[in-house]
Amino acid sequence: MQSECDVQRVLIIHDEILHLYFLAELFKTFDYEVYMAETEDMAKNLLDLQNFQVVITETGYRRTREEALELIAWVKRKNPASRIVVLNGNGESREQPPAGVDAYLRRPVKLAELLDTLKEWRDCGKKADAKDAGEDAP
Repeated sequence: MQSECDVQRVLIIHDEILHLYFLAELFKTFDYEVYMAETEDMAKNLLDLQNFQVVITETGYRRTREEALELIAWVKRKNPASRIVVLNGNGESREQPPAGVDAYLRRPVKLAELLDTLKEWRDCGKKADAKDAGEDAP
């Protein structure tokens, strides 16, 4: 059985096709299994078929905050274990993320910060194992 720390399957929901493909290709280079959706309907169809460890969505382009919040609530009802990352493009404070959001990153997003967030979630089991064994985690 896969641990909640093993972030492997990622769903990216973004209505700007270039951003969608850029993020997908970036994550693929780090061995993530990546799925893409341009719309909420496409995302829901994918989420009906399988669970994702991480769902990345955005606000501030064509998707309003309210639309993103509705989608986040739907994802959490469908799969409460999914980690949610919101890429915020409308200048809201990232210190107060919406309920259900695990990471709230303001654009322009620092790719290293986004990758580090996913790596931390992917590695948390390894860090715990190393700690239990009295070793330093890498």
